[in-house]
Amino acid sequence: MSDTSITSETRAAPATSRRRAVNFALWALQAVLALMFAMAGFAKVGGDAAMVEMFATIGVGQWFRYLVGALGSPGLWACCSRGCRGWQRSGWSA
Repeated sequence: MSDTSITSETRAAPATSRRRAVNFALWALQAVLALMFAMAGFAKVGGDAAMVEMFATIGVGQWFRYLVGALGSPGLWACCSRGCRGWQRSGWSA
């Protein structure tokens, strides 16, 4: 009987290790996505020359650049908060 308990304990260790590795990888991906949302939003709101030129080329006005930059903040918030998992699943944070 003791052989069975030892076998099940040794099998549980690699599964736990793998789960931790996957969890770490997902947290790292989440951090990278949050950083990208922050950089893109700050570039638009901050008046980066490339963003100003792009929105001038589109022809919708600079107010739209501010709107799009401000709408990036909920995406950043959705990446960073635990209470917003539904938004991530529905695609609102992308």
